[in-house]
Amino acid sequence: MLFMKNKSVSIDKVSDYFKRNKNSRYDLVSHLIGIRDMVQKRYEKRYSSIIPIRTVACLENYCRDIYADLIDSDNEVRNRISSKWKDWSISLKDLALLDSNYLSLGDFISFQIPCNKVEDIIETLSVFYGCSFFDRIKQKKDGTSLLVVMNELFKIRHIYAHEAAFSFKISKEKAIDYLNSTIRFIEYIDEFIEPEGPSTTIEQISHESSCFKASSEKLNAVIQNLKQNFDPEDFDSFGYIKIWEKYREERAQYDRKVFEGGSLEAVAYLMSLTETTEDEYNSLKRRYRHILRGLSNI
Repeated sequence: MLFMKNKSVSIDKVSDYFKRNKNSRYDLVSHLIGIRDMVQKRYEKRYSSIIPIRTVACLENYCRDIYADLIDSDNEVRNRISSKWKDWSISLKDLALLDSNYLSLGDFISFQIPCNKVEDIIETLSVFYGCSFFDRIKQKKDGTSLLVVMNELFKIRHIYAHEAAFSFKISKEKAIDYLNSTIRFIEYIDEFIEPEGPSTTIEQISHESSCFKASSEKLNAVIQNLKQNFDPEDFDSFGYIKIWEKYREERAQYDRKVFEGGSLEAVAYLMSLTETTEDEYNSLKRRYRHILRGLSNI
């Protein structure tokens, strides 16, 4: 059975965690793919300890980001977890500290949900959606074998993180298997949380293009509302946006190179544009939340 962490967790500890872990889900998957490609070209013994620890850390961060988003945006999810974890509570003092540390309730709760085992992730997603993620994985052709590999990965990570097992090494083939299995496990998570998502490359490109358009419109709406509700003498005219747009484009061009020549190159480019736009949108909403809170359509 899944248990939440200690209710007295420090807000500063949560804040420090999210300051250190600013990567988007796209960044995390790209990082895993980059490690896999590196290992395929060149494998060194020192990677034995690095790969399991880094791979599980990426998966943990990926899941916590999903948890936080769902808690902040989905009333049904909040109702389900409140029924599951009835003894968990948050004080008014903690709520005030969350606001001052630019943390959401989803950030605070997701930090306290265990991710120490594959079972933790499976049970949490099952609670969030009210149906079994385990059963969904088992329906996959490689579901049973995938869970075996993922459980093994978590055990190996534990050995390297908590034991002085200096002579314990994993092979190049095993390292690649762990990375591929984690990427596939993430794909199954995405299918579970978004079952009606795009399936073909053309559909993915169309979907990501729509997401980028929607993100750009949200960001522009925030900027326009801020301009209208600030005294021009006291407000930044957003002259930096042109420089930021150049950065966004350069980052997207860099990110697409991870998939260069592949069918997902255009998808990766659009996803990067969207991620950077969403980051700027969320940054402005946090910075000017007291002003935007009273405005509609933001």
